[in-house]
Parts: sequence; structure tokens; C-alpha cells
Amino acid sequence: MSRALAVFHGRFGRATVYQLNRPFNIHAHREGHLIFHVGGASGMPRRQRWPL
Repeated sequence: MSRALAVFHGRFGRATVYQLNRPFNIHAHREGHLIFHVGGASGMPRRQRWPL
């Protein structure tokens, strides 16, 4: 199970640091998310880049 290591709530919204134990699924939200890969194995499905 993935777990939250840190959560901060501010006027801008919420910032979280997660430790993931499985690949990240591509999905959509109505608000924007920024995701930074800090370390460990790549979580990108099919190791494909998705340009912004």
C-alpha cells in the first residue's frame, strides 16, 4: 500500500510526499498535479515520457 510521508495544507491547496509501492496509473483530476520522481525504480507505465 502506498503511504503519505508528509502532508502540508496551505492557502494554495495541499502538498504531499508519497512513498509508492506500485507503478503510477495514468488518470485525470480536475485540478492540476505536479509529480516529481525522487528515487527508486521508475513508476512510469511502459517507461514512456508524456510531454506537457
